[in-house]
Amino acid sequence: YHMWFSSREAKNFRLGQGAYKIKHAYSQDGIKWTLTNNFGLEHCADTGENMCAYPSVIINNQYLHMFYNGFSFGQRGIYHAYMSTEDLLIE
Repeated sequence: YHMWFSSREAKNFRLGQGAYKIKHAYSQDGIKWTLTNNFGLEHCADTGENMCAYPSVIINNQYLHMFYNGFSFGQRGIYHAYMSTEDLLIE
């Protein structure tokens, strides 16, 4: 099992270092979860984004597609990221 979820700090979460991020965890049984540093997303200051939040993930043709909110809770729209399901294997 794989899960993506939004996470933020208690302070400076709108425009600061504590901004929303998308994190990843996996589980063998759906009960005990292991947080990873792989497959998550963070905001990109170079493009003016201040957050990544509220992921929705679907599988289509051996690819995972993630749609998520960017700047200020999606003020500029939603974003799309994708990867091959083969890249998701956890050792």
